[in-house]
Amino acid sequence: MVLCTVPDQACAERLAQAVLEARLAACISCISPMVSWYYWQGVLQRQTELQLLLKSDSSRQVKLFNLLKENHPYQVPELIAWPIANVEKAYAAWVAENLAQPSG
Repeated sequence: MVLCTVPDQACAERLAQAVLEARLAACISCISPMVSWYYWQGVLQRQTELQLLLKSDSSRQVKLFNLLKENHPYQVPELIAWPIANVEKAYAAWVAENLAQPSG
């Protein structure tokens, strides 16, 4: 599972399409809106964002991170991956099947 925040719907759609076409995730869920507070270059920021949850596997993580970094508008995009200990078998099989499909 990979978490990535984006500034708007257009960015979410652009990244989702690129990731899915590259078969680096089987499914991407977009949660919106949310508000993030953080310091950037020493200034406290408040930003409305969307959160993407990308369902993939660990063998694709490096390529997935690279694609997101190359196409993300943020200078330092939030890219967080964590392993999932338990996945329902039929869903895990569906993810594996979709990741294995040829692009295009």
